[in-house]
Amino acid sequence: MREGGAEVVKRLVRPGRKVYVTIDIDGLDGKEVPGTTKPEPGGFDFNAAIDMLKQIAKQNEVVGFDIVELNPHRDLHNMTANTCAQLMLNFVATSLPKNNPKFWF
Repeated sequence: MREGGAEVVKRLVRPGRKVYVTIDIDGLDGKEVPGTTKPEPGGFDFNAAIDMLKQIAKQNEVVGFDIVELNPHRDLHNMTANTCAQLMLNFVATSLPKNNPKFWF
């Protein structure tokens, strides 16, 4: 799914639904997120994860999300914590309804 992640989301996630998204951080490549319980070599890279999340937000109403498997005791220089923060910021920015001002502060 690294290549064409958005297309895979289009195929596997039915559009027009309310969805809750769990981001399992150990699905990303262990070189990018060492601070997880079980780092995976060859996992998704950051950009592929962002592309998938953007596609999910584009075709569905995101009602909530979480990030799991962050293990700060294994993190190196906050690499994983920073990656989690960037994923959250990007996903929130793409998930908020653009035409509803009550969501903007």
